[in-house]
Amino acid sequence: LQRFLLSAAELHVRGVRLDWRPAFGDARPARVELPTYPFQRRHYWLAQVQPTGAVDELTAAGFTDPDEETEMTSSKESFAERIAGLSGEERADALLELVRAETAAVLGHATADAVDDDEAFFDVGFNSLTAVELRNRLAEEIGVELPVMLLFDQPTPAMVAEYLVGKVAVPAEA
Repeated sequence: LQRFLLSAAELHVRGVRLDWRPAFGDARPARVELPTYPFQRRHYWLAQVQPTGAVDELTAAGFTDPDEETEMTSSKESFAERIAGLSGEERADALLELVRAETAAVLGHATADAVDDDEAFFDVGFNSLTAVELRNRLAEEIGVELPVMLLFDQPTPAMVAEYLVGKVAVPAEA
């Protein structure tokens, strides 16, 4: 009976109309008002959107536009190479701008200006999926593996940037 009722419930949540009267017999359970926000019909799949504002800010800061076609894509300069000539403070600033721009892109903001350095990711709309997306974007950009729990352990853009300062290997100048 328990497996049958569980199967019926699984069908019900998938939209199959069921006659529940036999399951409840003579008892008529009362309907209960539930909050509507958890049940809103929204898609939670990650959108493949790159806001142009974030790309423009990175390009203006000397980073290459990932959407631009180049003749030699294999010679694309890595993030570490782009910041090699910068001082320690300038590297930290470049990393913070990278984190802010990628955060804006994940959240769908037009520019990195919409991202506050010290506001917690999960207070501005991040969830576990978007946390992983941002971690993956940063790992790909700087070319290092980052921990799965990065945004949980470093909950603000400023803290992530500070963490990344020690992770970006800057090539020695020839």
